[in-house]
Amino acid sequence: MKDVVVFNGLNSLDFKDIRNNVMRIPEVCARLRSAQEIWDQVGEQEFSFQGFLGAEDELFLSSIQLKSLVAAIVQVGLFDRYEKKFGRPEFLVGSIKEESPLRVCAGQVHFEDMVLNSQAVRPSLKNLLPLQHSNEVILSGISLNEFGVLRQLSGAQTSYENLECDKLDLHKVIIELIDKYGAKKFINIGPGHILMNPFRCDLALRDVQVLESIEVDPMLSWFWSELSAHEPTAVAQ
Repeated sequence: MKDVVVFNGLNSLDFKDIRNNVMRIPEVCARLRSAQEIWDQVGEQEFSFQGFLGAEDELFLSSIQLKSLVAAIVQVGLFDRYEKKFGRPEFLVGSIKEESPLRVCAGQVHFEDMVLNSQAVRPSLKNLLPLQHSNEVILSGISLNEFGVLRQLSGAQTSYENLECDKLDLHKVIIELIDKYGAKKFINIGPGHILMNPFRCDLALRDVQVLESIEVDPMLSWFWSELSAHEPTAVAQ
């Protein structure tokens, strides 16, 4: 069965209870610490990624640039955990804009560069970074989403190649992966299924599985159940 990992959109962390649970996942904590070290070296002002992630919704939603960067950091951490538990998938799908966990996890961009090139980083620092030309359309201070598809190179477990796709239509990308490449299982790097939700009924009719990396990890069984049950906190191993 050919697996496709899909990196979620930036709205996957819009609720405080979800953010609190995400911060208890060790691989996410490790990536947040790495990002904090980078920020502390170059940031114009003091800022805490952990504090921002644990903030009330009003504050977290007040900066779309910081929200986008933190969502990307969290997804890199969740992919670290997925890879450790299940290995690397054959296909990766996700945003290819500046804060792209897809490109970090495929080895195309260093994690540090993702943080430094984020729109959340002060403009004066951007002048110190290599100039990146782009044809992206900007709306309300953040680029419109563009999608990329990467396929694992034959015989190279950690290397991926870019596949041609419709960068603005995720549904077409998914259908092509099913019809052309025989994809049968889509794993969301969550939390949640935000990007895949509009297509889940269609995919079910095609006998295609849509799962989430948190759901398939037995050590994270507490994650969603505690959101509804409000049980005492636990830490993943």
